[in-house]
Amino acid sequence: TNLGPTASPFDSWLILRGIKTLALRMERHCANALELAEMLAAHPAVLSVHYPGLPTGADYGLAVRQFRQGFGGMLSFEVAGGAAGAESVMQALRMVDLVPSLAGVTTTVSHPAKTSHRGLTAEEREALGIGDGLIRLSVGIEAIDDLEADLTQALAALV
Repeated sequence: TNLGPTASPFDSWLILRGIKTLALRMERHCANALELAEMLAAHPAVLSVHYPGLPTGADYGLAVRQFRQGFGGMLSFEVAGGAAGAESVMQALRMVDLVPSLAGVTTTVSHPAKTSHRGLTAEEREALGIGDGLIRLSVGIEAIDDLEADLTQALAALV
């Protein structure tokens, strides 16, 4: 074609197959993220949680108006202990994998200070609200009880 790349027949078939369950996957993705955000916000080792679906967030009213079918599956949270605390939590996770890039049907974590924002100085990261204890979580569609149990046991060492 003259307009750019075209998907192969197999890639097109995969896309069509995936679209059939997209609504269900997004529903679970959003529900799991909200429940984990609420759990993390109540945990004593968690200093803050950044998620648009939490009523305590500064932009909650805007999020309610804009995100009518769920608040998404991405959240971040800051743990006590800075970089050492974040490292401890990420190493203790059994079900959730540490990855350099997020998104997918399985739950994954990333440490912005060592990945996406590693090129910035500590002062620049701090000015952006990206502390050394910040962990990004891309919440998948696994059973919520399993995700909560994994995060709870990983955070236990920080309490």
